[in-house]
Amino acid sequence: MMPSLSKRSRLMRMLRKLLLPVLFSFAMLFLSNCGTSELLSDVTLSSPTLQPTGNGEFVDVNYRIGRLAHVTIYLQDADGQRYVLRDNEPREPSTDLYRLRIDGTTPTDDPVLLRKALPSGEYNVVVEATGQDGSKASVQHTLTIHGADTQPPLIDNLTVHPAVISPNADGIDDIAEITYSLPVSATVSIEIRGPGCDPTPCPFITANEEPSPGYTLVDAHLAYRWDRGDGNSWEVFLDGTNLGDEEARPHTSLLRDYAPLPGRAVAFGVRVWF
Repeated sequence: MMPSLSKRSRLMRMLRKLLLPVLFSFAMLFLSNCGTSELLSDVTLSSPTLQPTGNGEFVDVNYRIGRLAHVTIYLQDADGQRYVLRDNEPREPSTDLYRLRIDGTTPTDDPVLLRKALPSGEYNVVVEATGQDGSKASVQHTLTIHGADTQPPLIDNLTVHPAVISPNADGIDDIAEITYSLPVSATVSIEIRGPGCDPTPCPFITANEEPSPGYTLVDAHLAYRWDRGDGNSWEVFLDGTNLGDEEARPHTSLLRDYAPLPGRAVAFGVRVWF
């Protein structure tokens, strides 16, 4: 049996009275959240100090974005000099924190020296956000950098020996040693240019390569030679290699992780020329 028209009307009015306040509350809550979400919040540093030594030290800058925004992050020293780390980059609103890692260096415009170390001192880490409606927010914290070495990692005394190699595994000039010196700790990349590596250079040592420990080899050679009257010459010799029995692994060797150079060895012999 169908309810009468008057009963249906009363039922609809009751539903409207019940549902409209609920819908209105949800709408107000939604609009309130959209209108008052903080543009920039929860800006923190993981540490107020940074002492870079070249071993991967860093400080994290954490921040949260509540509305669509463009973000700029820079360090400013006591003289007002700015070191820009992020420049007007778009950011989506998120409940998760954004994170920027500061390692004590800043980008440069030099195509060779891509980054440079910041001098020791006190800096303001400034995070600025600009919303789509033109609203702005800015938060800053103090970061102190200790013991930074501002001397650039210039490469000195670069040598390659021998200049010509024959990598045919005969034990003679199979490898070339590249030596150089640096005034500071640095990450080094070496590339080879030439046949097969032009125009794109071939990576030789990359920044991700593990360093090899240094070593010093001590060799000795003693010989006595005398010439006979018949045109023949005799020589008695005593050779010693790696007398300190050092574990030596050339960084450029493909077998460095598997087989070191030979240990201590002594050889005695006689040579005759005729």
